[in-house]
Amino acid sequence: MKKISIFFLIILFFIGCSSVKMIDGTSIEDTTENRDIISFMNKYNENLISKNSDALFAMASKDYYDNGGTATTSKDDFAYTQLKELLNSRFEKVAEIQQTIKITRVLKVEKQIFVDYEYNAKFRIQNEWTPKKDINQMVLVKTADGYQIIKGM
Repeated sequence: MKKISIFFLIILFFIGCSSVKMIDGTSIEDTTENRDIISFMNKYNENLISKNSDALFAMASKDYYDNGGTATTSKDDFAYTQLKELLNSRFEKVAEIQQTIKITRVLKVEKQIFVDYEYNAKFRIQNEWTPKKDINQMVLVKTADGYQIIKGM
């Protein structure tokens, strides 16, 4: 009986020692890199809300490519060279944007960082608000200056 109690105490000790600290309000491990990624994503959201296409374009990698969520090559695919024009045309139609984001996962695979997030947005076109709530994934790469977006803007 004593051996079993000691065994469970040892297991509880190791479980307690192996606990990973998470960033408050998330299930993301609290590391400097993850905090930097969340900060980058918050800056992205600020630029989106302020409809700052220049700042958003500066956050994009020259390797940026997005298939618009479809598997086939179609009119919704766009690359870095088309990004600024696309952002400007979308922002021209919208009078105001309100949006919050919640990062749900950060996954590093080789040189790419996959950031899953939920967003809750409202877009005002003329005097009418349109709500939109969804999930998205942005793919980042680390650079000497921070991060750049290669997909998912």
